[in-house]
Amino acid sequence: MRADRRKFVLGVGALGAATAAFGWSCSRPEPRAQALSATIQRVPIPDAHDIARASNELLEALQRLTAASPGPVLQAAQDAWRRAALAWQRGFAFQHGPFVRTGALLRASFWPARRAAIAAFLTGTDAIDADRIELLGVDAKGVFAIEHVLFEAGPEDSAPGPWLAGAHGDRARALVSALAQDVKRYADRGVAAIGDGEKFKADFARGAQHSLNRLVDQLIGTVENAAVRLDRVLRQNANQTLRPADVQGEPSGLSTQVLQAWLSVAERIYGARADASLATLLRDAAPAIEASTSKAFDAAVRGLASIGAPIEQVVQRDPAPLAAALRALKSVEIALRTELASALGVTIAFTSMDGD
Repeated sequence: MRADRRKFVLGVGALGAATAAFGWSCSRPEPRAQALSATIQRVPIPDAHDIARASNELLEALQRLTAASPGPVLQAAQDAWRRAALAWQRGFAFQHGPFVRTGALLRASFWPARRAAIAAFLTGTDAIDADRIELLGVDAKGVFAIEHVLFEAGPEDSAPGPWLAGAHGDRARALVSALAQDVKRYADRGVAAIGDGEKFKADFARGAQHSLNRLVDQLIGTVENAAVRLDRVLRQNANQTLRPADVQGEPSGLSTQVLQAWLSVAERIYGARADASLATLLRDAAPAIEASTSKAFDAAVRGLASIGAPIEQVVQRDPAPLAAALRALKSVEIALRTELASALGVTIAFTSMDGD
């Protein structure tokens, strides 16, 4: 009887230890949930705060411009615009969560701006105030409407230069300040909706395979959009139909940096050097595929860096760097769309947002 009692006690102890171990393991999020939550923490949350900070700096720079004549203040405003535009483009490359749900991303960073509508407003007599700006279409406001006014000439200006230096300079300065205030309002709205980010992370992690599908879908879409942009510029240059208005960021010289901003977000979504990411999931499932995908990303980063100047300028001098960067981007896209998606059991539903 004593031996039987000893066996019972040992059995209960073993069962308790196993139960405790099981309970401890269940209290830890599984790798997929960890990767999803960590991706939200690593990408859209800091990017949202960067958008808000850059938008506020843009507003301050344009308010200073309103009170001064063009010159060094204009250069500072243009530099602030470039920082804000790239911050919003990083937001464009992650189209999930509050910045999409609140409409902030669409209304503040729509491209292309409709120059005719902006010109009509600048040459008109309508009041320039928050209520009127609110009524403008998305193609007549936002950061790319500001770009047009800051960097391009108006149709009635006798000398080349931005609207700000022309006959409608006072109205142009008032408009960009009002547009920047509108952009800041949307940035603040998106950040307020994110809050501390905990609900965003938890909701996304709770989505499990559905969220994983969406994340990979966005990753592929971001890379494909960059490839589509390069391919379009190459084709239009080859058949002599390329126009400056066809290239995002052309007035400000930002066209290559826009693509680099998109790819930088794709890199962070993939997370080759992160502790919990798509890359770590892929490494566990198929280490050889993860290694080749990481190499493809590195090659694409080098390819875009090698362009070295705005794409619309480089393509006319020597299209070879653009063609090489396009091949590198396509290699990333194929790796994601075929090998990564298969290894992680992802269902892809992406359709390019760039119109091709």
